[in-house]
Amino acid sequence: EHGIVLTTLSEGELAVLRRGAGLTQLELAKILRVSSAQVAKWERDAVPAAVLSLAGALLSRQVATPATDVSGDDIRRIRTQVLKWTQQQLAAELNRDYAAVGQWERGGRRAPGWVLVYLQAVNNGWSRVHSTESNSA
Repeated sequence: EHGIVLTTLSEGELAVLRRGAGLTQLELAKILRVSSAQVAKWERDAVPAAVLSLAGALLSRQVATPATDVSGDDIRRIRTQVLKWTQQQLAAELNRDYAAVGQWERGGRRAPGWVLVYLQAVNNGWSRVHSTESNSA
């Protein structure tokens, strides 16, 4: 009658995964090696597909939370020998600029924590094709 429309806030996939695992944003942030503000942003806005896939695999225990001692040389080795990708392909997968991958590999800039977790999981055998649902592709 007064033109007031109530809407419900829809939850993003990352929020659904996190809540399903019984974790707070801070707890998920620690697993992904990012700030809780970053997790909140991903839950409000678009989350990169690589983050969503990694979070799903970590939260469903398809992959253990790896250590993140990943050097620039390790990034290059994982990219070229494990993934067999170019810098452009890795950048596209991680939703990052192509130049960032080169900087990470040369040690000019540290990769974000979640990228290190992602790369270490790949290095440990994670296939990246796990879906966020119970079945895997």
